[in-house]
Amino acid sequence: MTQLQSYAGRTFTCDDRRADGNLRRVRVEADHVAITRRYKGIAMRLAVPVAAFRGIALSVHSGIAGAPIYEVTLLHDDADLSVVLAQAANDQHIAASWQGWSAFFAMPRLVERRPGVFERFEEGPEPSAGAARRRCSLTRQRRSRFAARRKPGQSARMEQRFDGERELIARD
Repeated sequence: MTQLQSYAGRTFTCDDRRADGNLRRVRVEADHVAITRRYKGIAMRLAVPVAAFRGIALSVHSGIAGAPIYEVTLLHDDADLSVVLAQAANDQHIAASWQGWSAFFAMPRLVERRPGVFERFEEGPEPSAGAARRRCSLTRQRRSRFAARRKPGQSARMEQRFDGERELIARD
């Protein structure tokens, strides 16, 4: 099993200020993140596709006695859906985790420069979203790679009608 495969299927218990007991369970898969919690006695489960997340964010917070605490988060536009993937006081351990999660999800690495403001870390070209799309595609089992590359038909062209013209097909 490779390092990236070991990330799939991980389950976390995270803080959730709105959930009963202030806790929720999060299960991470390659194509979605499942969030389970109870809210006012009602069990809720959300399956959020990985494509809905912005990237893997690294942020630094001050802990006890001002010591820095590094946090790796799967960042979503809705803060309630963001998932804390790792926390550490050692910056070397968190950097490896940050890179690993970014490679696993094929998502960009982000850095929190100011509270709530995230910027891309890489200076190079954007990572290809095609790899993640191909790996997690729902149609992957049904269609070959070459069939999936074919262009769909054009509905505007199919609607063309040629009234008043003669057909070349003989009919009875």
